[in-house]
Amino acid sequence: MKKLSIYLMAIVMACLLIVTISISSSLKTDAREKRSSSKIYESISITDGDTLWTIASEHKPATVSTSEYVKEIKKINSLSTDKIHSGNNLIVYYYSE
Repeated sequence: MKKLSIYLMAIVMACLLIVTISISSSLKTDAREKRSSSKIYESISITDGDTLWTIASEHKPATVSTSEYVKEIKKINSLSTDKIHSGNNLIVYYYSE
């Protein structure tokens, strides 16, 4: 019984080690990718039919979801709602390659 407990404990520890290494490796890769590119801001003109969601779909980086991009654009432009108006400008961002 004691050997079984030691064996199970060793398996659990090995699994935790594998998960920790995997997470650490993933975080390092993400950090390297972020360092190699810069966040660029650009002002765009809003035209008839534009919504934050269509603009986000066109301008968002591949690594960012549309909803996350919309939230960030609203924050950058101090918008409290999704409502935008044709003729106004909107600041969007993208990452340099």
